[in-house]
Amino acid sequence: MEPVLDLELLRTFCEVVKAGELKKAAAAVFRSQAAVSMQIKRLEEQLGARLLERSNQGIRLTAAGETLLDYSKQLHINLCWSATIDQTAVQQVASCMQQAAAQLNSRQSGAA
Repeated sequence: MEPVLDLELLRTFCEVVKAGELKKAAAAVFRSQAAVSMQIKRLEEQLGARLLERSNQGIRLTAAGETLLDYSKQLHINLCWSATIDQTAVQQVASCMQQAAAQLNSRQSGAA
């Protein structure tokens, strides 16, 4: 079975992308900038791929980051369509997260 992504790490990743920098994202998720940075690092380690390029001008998504963001948007839509979290919704979310992890892992393997 493919690894399943941690929703909290995914939420933090999406906030970083939305904010364009770690400091603003940290405020949005009520964490320190160091904690947000550590969460992004953990997510990158789980996926085996670099998701963000950091610079003084902010952050830029890598190809793997773009892929994960696309899956995150699909996941968000699936969750919003389900008024209550039932077994079907849970299975759809798990499937989407497994697909994201698998695609990122295969992309990373192909780059090696």
